[in-house]
Amino acid sequence: CWLRASSVGEIIYELIKSIDIDLLDEKISTCLFTAIITDTGSFRYSNVSSKTFGVASHLTYNGIKPYLIADNIYNKNTYAGLKLLGKALLTLEVDDSNYFSWLTITRKMLNDANANDEEIEGIIDIATTLNNVEISILFRETKDNKIKVSFRSKGNFDVNKFAGKFKGGGHPNAAGCLCSGKLDEIKEKILSQVFDDVKYLGYENKN
Repeated sequence: CWLRASSVGEIIYELIKSIDIDLLDEKISTCLFTAIITDTGSFRYSNVSSKTFGVASHLTYNGIKPYLIADNIYNKNTYAGLKLLGKALLTLEVDDSNYFSWLTITRKMLNDANANDEEIEGIIDIATTLNNVEISILFRETKDNKIKVSFRSKGNFDVNKFAGKFKGGGHPNAAGCLCSGKLDEIKEKILSQVFDDVKYLGYENKN
């Protein structure tokens, strides 16, 4: 079922396969493999299935170079980007149950690091590597004075459904929303909702 696919890449693969599998040349296969890697967090999210690995495996037969794809995605940090990462990590916080974490990036932080919005990509994933943390949230100010909120989860907490409460969406393990208002007020509102949902669903860590 396409609705249970791990990624847009997997869906498009199945669509092309239903039309003509020979259409999958090296260029298209590279794009699909890239989409699968990014949407699944390099196969780390719970949306990954045996079918996902089967699709990825088939794509490698079309001349793609997985190591180059991974290198282009993960090993292209800039000096400004790493400075921004350092500033963002100084804002890192976790809740009392150590179940979710959050980071904040302001326009001032971007300007001080001489970084651009593209260099924010991937910062939220660092917070997700915290031991026991299942949900990570990144709050950031946009150029047009809105607050973009990104969500990541490693377990069964569906951040797509959660983001929907704020007119956002995405995937079960990666989603986001765009809010209007003051940063501190939006943070308080969203963090309070996360806490309530985690408590209601019984997801708090017992450690």
